[in-house]
Amino acid sequence: MTEPRRKKVRRKKTASSRSSAGAPPKSKKRRPPEQAERTKKIQAKEGSIFIQKQFNRGRVVTEDSHEQRPVAVRHYPAEVPLASVSVNGGITVNLGDYNSARIEVGVTLPCVVEELDDAYEAALAMVSQRIEEQEVELKRED
Repeated sequence: MTEPRRKKVRRKKTASSRSSAGAPPKSKKRRPPEQAERTKKIQAKEGSIFIQKQFNRGRVVTEDSHEQRPVAVRHYPAEVPLASVSVNGGITVNLGDYNSARIEVGVTLPCVVEELDDAYEAALAMVSQRIEEQEVELKRED
């Protein structure tokens, strides 16, 4: 009769077992400071703007258009805490004979927490400007 085979047990080498075997522990290589500056992570944030027009004939919505596009792509270091500011506004224009049009504009801008007030003012100005432009365009079409 033959003897049953024994299973081979492999042990993983750990840092303590390497140092006990006489091998020096591995050390991390440090990059020169100028190279470390170049490899810092950067995060990119993109803002957006949407414009929505809705035409009503009596109580029936006859046309609804929605446009969304990116604005203001900004790049920030990865360790900087970010925020975003959103401003929405709208206006309903009477077109006569129980007809009306609703224009809504919204802007979302990325910013650093310290720049919240400035970003809000910029977003509010963009919304106001776009609403006025759309209202003039709408009245010109009418």
